[in-house]
Amino acid sequence: SDKLSSTSSSKSTCSSETKKGELGGSRLKVAFLGNSIFYYNDCPRLLERIAGPGVIERQDSCFKGGSSFKSLARDGNAMQKKFNTAPAKRGDGSFDIGAPTVVSLLAGQSWDFVVLNDYTQGPARLESRAESVKAIREIYAPLIRSCGGVPVLLITWAYRAPAKGSDDLGSPEEFTHLLREGYAEYKRLLEAELGFPRVLLAPAGDAFLLVKKERTALWRELFHTDNFHPSPRGTYLEACVLHCTLLGEPPSRARSLAPHAELFARARRMQPPEEPALPELTPEDAAYLRDVAARTVLGKPSSDFD
Repeated sequence: SDKLSSTSSSKSTCSSETKKGELGGSRLKVAFLGNSIFYYNDCPRLLERIAGPGVIERQDSCFKGGSSFKSLARDGNAMQKKFNTAPAKRGDGSFDIGAPTVVSLLAGQSWDFVVLNDYTQGPARLESRAESVKAIREIYAPLIRSCGGVPVLLITWAYRAPAKGSDDLGSPEEFTHLLREGYAEYKRLLEAELGFPRVLLAPAGDAFLLVKKERTALWRELFHTDNFHPSPRGTYLEACVLHCTLLGEPPSRARSLAPHAELFARARRMQPPEEPALPELTPEDAAYLRDVAARTVLGKPSSDFD
């Protein structure tokens, strides 16, 4: 096994240094790079929704299911079929599927934030982590430098149960610790390559673990039936973590506690359409998950911001 040793379960400090005022209070431009951890239930559009009108002026993405940093840079966007849906259709008849490649998304563009995630098991294994380090150094760091965006590394969550050969990565707590270690290495590398200590960590995995500790039954409901993709509840928690990380505060109660149908109305894709729908997010669970995100990222309850 190439699993990395873990000697400490201490949580990394992931609080955002970014405040709305620092970037003018709104009109942010956010690029997303990654895989189905983002496109299940359309996390980018959910983040737009809970942030409010005008806060995110523009978002675009390059997604491919199962992709690592290396494979996404090599293969590019694979959302032509998955985002071939009514909510994705533009007025001119085209579909909002994202940018065709990592290069086209970042090169010659201007972004405030570049949010990215690796294949979930990638940071937890020596060989795949080394491949990602190489891709960051040779491909991503130069492109991020050129577009001027603050990198935001989404620390993904451990699987609910072993899947896709993850048995050797241990319990959800052990798996999450390995992910933290891997993303911390990516952060150090980006800081060194970019020449400034302005790389943010969005600790979705720690938020999931806090739910597991406090409300285990709800933690199980954060996952799709396959044990690793997010359910609508999981994507909601992910979006709240990103909101806290990018904007330095949780989303407003009025916007983030709206009915499920309103929150996900613009989602280009939820779960695979041939599968039965998972339970809808309730306002009660939304309020709790919003608070979990605030406590995880910002170190204080959401009520402190209300």
